[in-house]
Amino acid sequence: MSMLAEKTKRAINTFLGAAGLELRRTAPKSSPPPLYDEPVEAISRIRSGERAAILARIDRCVTFNGFSLAPNGWHPFVDALRETITTGQSDYLGSRLERFYATWQPANAQEALLGASSGPNWLASYPPLLMHAPWLEATPDEQLASIRRIIELENASFGLMDTKHDGGHGLLGPTSVAKGELEYRRLLNVFRSIESHGYDRNHGDITGQVLVRNGDYRFRIVHGQHRVAAVAALGYEHIALHPKRLVDRKYCQHWPQVYAGRWSADEAAAFFDHLFCFDSLEWAGRQSLGPDV
Repeated sequence: MSMLAEKTKRAINTFLGAAGLELRRTAPKSSPPPLYDEPVEAISRIRSGERAAILARIDRCVTFNGFSLAPNGWHPFVDALRETITTGQSDYLGSRLERFYATWQPANAQEALLGASSGPNWLASYPPLLMHAPWLEATPDEQLASIRRIIELENASFGLMDTKHDGGHGLLGPTSVAKGELEYRRLLNVFRSIESHGYDRNHGDITGQVLVRNGDYRFRIVHGQHRVAAVAALGYEHIALHPKRLVDRKYCQHWPQVYAGRWSADEAAAFFDHLFCFDSLEWAGRQSLGPDV
């Protein structure tokens, strides 16, 4: 592609991004990978060179820190969409999402994990958007740099060229008004598209980490928070998920960050259990963010 063509493409994408849209190639794509109910089977097939995805239960999907997409759980995006469904709310200002960003503003990465017991003390010296986990290969500094790059690339792709990572993160406050409006616009656009046309896997599956504990699973969403929130609000029971890794609790003493001495095995296991047991609906009620407020 010539330099002029590349600049033109970027300009078009910036314009469309400002409207919450995206330029996509129209060339034929291969069909989405087949779905498997059993996560281990899907991951085994991927490792053997096959294409596969997991038919993941929505009620087993969580965010990086434990917000649950289950019907009896709580997730800020799902909460905002349920407000739209029940009241017709369509403006960011005055929405439940704006209230979430204004209400929950963790001071550091330890608080962002929804409990001081959820991680080692050194997390308190990092900003809340770190999203570190003991099974990651990346160091905290590498992980933080990656997250900041992703935020800035996403902002730019949707027209916020001058909004850097300090403008806020989609799953915690504080955020700038521009960032909040961007996240809300993206959320409503995805929701309305799926509501009108159904979920189209040709745009790509969401991605996540598969967490295993005594035969039970949680799917820690990595990319696709807006999509999974939309299908949860619409009452879907499953979502197609591309697994990034399989993490089994029984091997916590062998996880990279435990080997590196950044997490103890006990801290790692406690955080892992948190993602299975955390009552995000009860937490939201304590923050005056619950659905009955």
